[in-house]
Amino acid sequence: MTNGRPNKMAVATSGGADSLCLALLANKWAQEHRVKLYGLTVDHGLRKESAQEADFVHDVLSAHKIEHTTLVWEGKKPKTRVEEKAREERYRLLLSWCKAHQVPVLLIAHHQDDQAETFFLRLIRSSGVDGLSGMQPQILRDGIQIWRPFLAFSRKQIQDTMKNVFHQDWVEDPSNQSQEYERVRLRQFQENFDALGLTTAAVALSAKRLLRARMALEQVAQDFWTERVLRHAGGFIFIDRRDFASLSEEVALRILAKAFMYVAKNQARMSQLETLYPTLKRTVRTTLCDCVVISNKKGIYICAELAKMENPLFVAKNTKVIWNGFEVCCNQDITIGPMGVTLKEITLPAMVQKVIPAFFDKKGLAFVPALDYKRKKTDNINGLIQKKE
Repeated sequence: MTNGRPNKMAVATSGGADSLCLALLANKWAQEHRVKLYGLTVDHGLRKESAQEADFVHDVLSAHKIEHTTLVWEGKKPKTRVEEKAREERYRLLLSWCKAHQVPVLLIAHHQDDQAETFFLRLIRSSGVDGLSGMQPQILRDGIQIWRPFLAFSRKQIQDTMKNVFHQDWVEDPSNQSQEYERVRLRQFQENFDALGLTTAAVALSAKRLLRARMALEQVAQDFWTERVLRHAGGFIFIDRRDFASLSEEVALRILAKAFMYVAKNQARMSQLETLYPTLKRTVRTTLCDCVVISNKKGIYICAELAKMENPLFVAKNTKVIWNGFEVCCNQDITIGPMGVTLKEITLPAMVQKVIPAFFDKKGLAFVPALDYKRKKTDNINGLIQKKE
């Protein structure tokens, strides 16, 4: 990146009007700003025409002097949830290529109609603010920036540009007519929606405004997380009861979601969080997302569930390893594992103490850095156990 501008970019190009148009427009911009542009096509191998379509894209982009690569989905194909798994594989292939070639930005041709369809699909699933805010113009995924510059433009505008500006044909994916897919079934109702004033432009505008609300809520939650949530060196979360009670329910749910992700790298469903939230107003102990949740007079503790933690691991002297989400290193041969016991001088709930990472030698518990505990006559032991966020 130079002054905020990437020196290399890639554009995902399937051969449809939207992605081809994006590639051709991006090429004009890239030439003007001396940015190297690559075209990437994913051949899922799910249709017999897919290889031919990838060749078509290659020919079109090559004619415009855009370097093009086809990425092939190898191996056995799924028989269920095909659309979902194909989308996951598509992103995996695209992002892996960008990482391997040090390309920091990937352009995706999602447009206004896609945004409206995403809104309706998530509405069917009873999504909240985050889901209904739709796709964001820019996100960071696996270290790669994904840009969606077409979200403000309709499918018709894009197709008109292809016809009248570039005079370029494109490929029509037959799956866009298949009744198997929810998006296709939704499109068939669009004329009725338009008659009611529920146009794609109107829905996309609502998604944009919801995104603004989402960003505001996320900022409030992030500020609280940074200033009021204790992220203990032992890997658990503590939130003071009065602080938690001061939060609106929406922000509190976001804090809980962040806590489960921090402790166990698990994404809690909204329904799970909504069920958990009211129980935290009283004394309770429960499990969720491979975590133990304890609510008492002091506040709320969220720690790893002992039974779901990784087994103890031998660590060779001065060797860095990752164990259970912690970076671990010690100045002598040692074993890392959950503490498994409680220390009388530590005023933490027993369940919390037992999962705090600790070093063990042949005599047993030797060193717990997070609690500043060392067994007598173990002054020579020094090591690091640091939570990776």
